[in-house]
Amino acid sequence: MIDRDWKDLVIETGVDNLLNYLVEEKEAPVSQISEELGVAEDQAKTWAEALDEKGFLEKNHSARKGMILKYTDKNQEKANEKLQKMREEVEKKSETVKKELETRKK
Repeated sequence: MIDRDWKDLVIETGVDNLLNYLVEEKEAPVSQISEELGVAEDQAKTWAEALDEKGFLEKNHSARKGMILKYTDKNQEKANEKLQKMREEVEKKSETVKKELETRKK
């Protein structure tokens, strides 16, 4: 078994890839994003809907390009706030698990 600190493991999802793509590109049609990420356009739209609801990106429509996703500085601030909150929650849970494991070892 490989001995690794689980905190150092990074798991990236398709949603992470979509956000990372928009951070670099700032704005792109879903058709382009799905092609670049190698996912179905419907899947990218589903992710976009969820991210739009949570305030991570803006969603617009164009007659020519279809659904267009935009990542702005405002979105970045919101994302950073939510990310910080999530990190704090994960840290609390990891401390709880760590204490429980230490108790079981005794």
